[in-house]
Order: sequence, then structure tokens, then C-alpha cells
Amino acid sequence: MAENMTVVAADGTITTYQQPNETLDGGSFFAGMFVAVAAMLAAKIVKRRKARAAARRDDRDGARFGDDYAALAQRTATLERIVTEPATRLDREIEALR
Repeated sequence: MAENMTVVAADGTITTYQQPNETLDGGSFFAGMFVAVAAMLAAKIVKRRKARAAARRDDRDGARFGDDYAALAQRTATLERIVTEPATRLDREIEALR
């Protein structure tokens, strides 16, 4: 049976509320707990997927950095050779490339 509750406000108005006299049965409690656990698991799965995607992105960036570094190292070696070698040899190599 429902209980009535009467509330008197500061301005003197009286309001009556009817409160249900229901308790949470076992099935409703189990359903609520199931939804809560499912939501936590879904959040964990999403977080793990984002972490894996970030790791793959970092791996691609690292590989690209390695390729860029190798190309720059090769260019630097070529420039060092050009600067340090005698001019006659450099002239011959330039002519051979034409």
C-alpha cells in the first residue's frame, strides 16, 4: 500500500505526495547490475581499442622517421664527399652523370 507524505513549504503551502511502497525485487536488481557491468566492459573495450590504434599509429610514425633518417644520412654523406674531394674528381663525376 502506498503512503502519503505531506510537505509544508516556507510560504505556508501544503503539498501531499503519494509514495509507492515498492521494494526492488531480485530480478530488477540483477538486471540493473547486468547493465552496469556491461557498460563498464564496453568502456574498457573502447579504451583498449583506442590504445591499440595509438600504438599502431606510433609504429607507423617510427618507421616513417627511420626512412626519413636513412635518406637524410645518405644525402649528408654525399654532401660530405662532394665538399671533401678534390675538384677534378668532382668534375669527372658530374660529367659522368650527364
